[in-house]
Amino acid sequence: PVTLIAEILGVEAERMDDFKRWSDGVITGSSGSGRGLDPIETGFAAVLGEMTRYIVSVIERREREPGDDLISVLVQAREGDASLSTIDVVMFVILLLVAGNETTTNLIGNATCALLRHPDQLARVRADRSLMPGLVEEVLRYDSPIQLVFRRVTRDVEIAGRRVEAGSVVIPVLASANRDERKWGADAAEFRVDRNPQGHLAFGFGNHFCLGASLARMEARLALDALVDLLPARVRRSESVEFIDSFLVRGPTKLELAAA
Repeated sequence: PVTLIAEILGVEAERMDDFKRWSDGVITGSSGSGRGLDPIETGFAAVLGEMTRYIVSVIERREREPGDDLISVLVQAREGDASLSTIDVVMFVILLLVAGNETTTNLIGNATCALLRHPDQLARVRADRSLMPGLVEEVLRYDSPIQLVFRRVTRDVEIAGRRVEAGSVVIPVLASANRDERKWGADAAEFRVDRNPQGHLAFGFGNHFCLGASLARMEARLALDALVDLLPARVRRSESVEFIDSFLVRGPTKLELAAA
């Protein structure tokens, strides 16, 4: 996923590793256990500074020599009444990098974990590839890459007998809603590739529905279509899985496999 996002932006191939490192740094620095610590001591400020300086240098090059990439389009959009400032473009690129990489990467990682833990479901998908779209949606529901969102209440409202005042910040936990028995039935906590998971909230909802949902689904289907034939001959090196240091994003930091 980070390669695809970087190519859309027009980033040089030799900077792909940097883009991944920056993306990981933004996630852990903003939503990990060290988020309340000094950003200089934790290295978060250095990551943001390095990434910002690089993106600004790309913007300046695209001003001189536009290319067939998204940063060039954004730079050209700086002209006219609704112009984008340099910092607007920088923040857009950072958002696209993190949102377009971390979510899909962790969707694929969570899917791999789920399939290895449920070999019967893996066998079903291998035998019937028409289940592949349902597999992607079930992983999104069962083990959501984004666990929650923040929203500011615009008017006084009562929810489940509790009054919530306008201006309050609420945190809808999407991962919990995606396993709500009232919606999914008594087996909501089970992983089933033949489930109809229509209506899950992994991509958000309403005006904030993920703009990259179609791209994420396509990337995940392509990756998993290749992986399902490889996984039966693989086992995890360790039963325990180390997850990303984040209250917001869920996915394995790495998943080491060995020949079965």
